[in-house]
Amino acid sequence: MSREALTALPLLLLSVSVTVFALDDTNLSLGSAYQEVAWSSASSRVKYFHFESTQLTSAVLANLTSYNARLAELIGFGDAAEAIQLAVNFARNLNLRLVVKNKGHDFNAKSTGAGSLSIWLNYLQDIEYLGDAYASPSGYEGPAFKIGTGVSVGQINVAADEHNVQVVSAIASTLGIGGGYIAGGGNSPLISKYGMAADQVISMEVVLPDGRFISTDERTNPDLFFALRGGGGSTWGIVTSLVIRAYARTPITTLTYNFGTGVEPETFWSGIDALFAQFPSWPKATLYSYWSIQCSDATSCTMYMAPQIGPDLDTTQLEALNAPLFANLSSLGIPVNDLNYTTHDTYLEAANAMWPEGSITVGGWTEHTASRLFPASNWDDPDKLAATTAAIRNSSVTHGYFLAYNVQPAVNPAVNQTNAVNPAWRETLLFALLGATWGQNATDEEIVEANKGLVGALQPWREASPQSGTYLNEADINEPDWQRAFYGDNYRYLYELKQKYDPWGVFYAATAVGSEDWYITDQRAYYPTQDGRLCPVV
Repeated sequence: MSREALTALPLLLLSVSVTVFALDDTNLSLGSAYQEVAWSSASSRVKYFHFESTQLTSAVLANLTSYNARLAELIGFGDAAEAIQLAVNFARNLNLRLVVKNKGHDFNAKSTGAGSLSIWLNYLQDIEYLGDAYASPSGYEGPAFKIGTGVSVGQINVAADEHNVQVVSAIASTLGIGGGYIAGGGNSPLISKYGMAADQVISMEVVLPDGRFISTDERTNPDLFFALRGGGGSTWGIVTSLVIRAYARTPITTLTYNFGTGVEPETFWSGIDALFAQFPSWPKATLYSYWSIQCSDATSCTMYMAPQIGPDLDTTQLEALNAPLFANLSSLGIPVNDLNYTTHDTYLEAANAMWPEGSITVGGWTEHTASRLFPASNWDDPDKLAATTAAIRNSSVTHGYFLAYNVQPAVNPAVNQTNAVNPAWRETLLFALLGATWGQNATDEEIVEANKGLVGALQPWREASPQSGTYLNEADINEPDWQRAFYGDNYRYLYELKQKYDPWGVFYAATAVGSEDWYITDQRAYYPTQDGRLCPVV
């Protein structure tokens, strides 16, 4: 890159509106689930500046800790790509740490880094419906959207509904569908019907670490297409746009209920066993079951189904699928409370009813999450199933709260499911999460102990599913053997691709492919931060 180009870069970024975070000894810890709230709620730690005047260029550069290129005023995908190309080349040529941020919904703070040049993709929000009979160069024919990386789940759900279709998306309306969500695989209420969100991608446009702007699909740059769909975010390049497939709009029936109030402990856990007995059959019927256990102590636990979702099913059909469970609960003397079936005309209507905007807590300073995928094979072996239920019982009672999904990604011949999604996802029947919490004024030592305790609490889960792993988008940065846990048997190939496309290490993120080749200075066990310098392992 020429000196003139390097000099012009700050002017270009500022001219399209730049956000600058000047951090005063800010602790960029990875203990929070979503950094979006961490940024917005940390006014006592973060000084926020917004500049639109190029006259402030020298002042910005003189005090630069990190800055975010807001692309709101750019017109079209191509112009955004040119700005991103300049930023990537600038960072690579000057050996600057580069951070990519979309909406900030990351459990492990992949989108933060002290002293970094930070490219913010939030404003790449173009949505183009390509029609009901879009024909892609790779051979797909059918309904599809081309979207900017910064399009939110709420935005694409509305756009899809306007065109009488629906797409595979997440439950959090503020999440960016084209960022780390798809890059990490993409769990969804429609997962048991259509597969993972990453499976739905037809093509992508991406700025590579060497600065090239290319298109990729199953025929063009197929190895990169493989990696970008499930191989993790902030690793391979910066995706500016995606083409994703859509499906004909269907009605959605939801079910909510709870049980456990006034029930003896052993009877309650027999009820949980009855629930587990349904897990192999429900995803086969395309059901998505989002449930939790809350325990005030060992003698008082309640199970909440909130909700179970039946795509393209009516109330009668969903009732029939739940009849065996409710019969078993009745035989145990367990009453089912607050039972409610609701049929919605569209997916958008169901999503707005179940997860209205603002209803989902998006992170905080006082929590940290770990997770595990339990394979279907555990249900085929009584000893493995007993180990699974025992581990979950102990965790629920000890921690007071347990969250899980009974899902299994559908085998969908209409999409390309040869991608980097953790193979453990294809075998799972249960995705489960557990959290560690601490007080708002907790010391570093208390946070370390909470995080260390969470790693230990998950060990029985690992022992009950030794060949499985977890969902890298909702995982613990302290996860032992994270390469295996997050990427499975794909890791060796993904590491080779990382060396092919990014031999410089332009893109780094915690637990991303190839991140073991780097380290951050001044770290302590079980409480990693992004405060230190990023250095190569030598």
